[in-house]
Amino acid sequence: MMLQELRLVSVPASLPYVFAATRLTVPRAILGVMIAEWLATGTGLGNLLNQSRGFLDYGMIWTVAAVSVILSVVRYQIVVFTERRVLAARGMTTVE
Repeated sequence: MMLQELRLVSVPASLPYVFAATRLTVPRAILGVMIAEWLATGTGLGNLLNQSRGFLDYGMIWTVAAVSVILSVVRYQIVVFTERRVLAARGMTTVE
């Protein structure tokens, strides 16, 4: 009985909030990856940003910043698109 309630009521009712949390975490996840690349691996956008700063290569700094923003926006929009499709299929609206 409890599993049926969870499957039919609780999980569907929580979907708008799960998607809202996902929308908030996507840009932060990209920032977290860049920090990890800078501190731990020595590769990727985070390291490129750090190296460009050392060489005073402002063009590359702005390029890395623009690429990271574009990645964040694209992934955010993927979550929004998925949210709209999933919630529309269930006859629900988004939480704004």
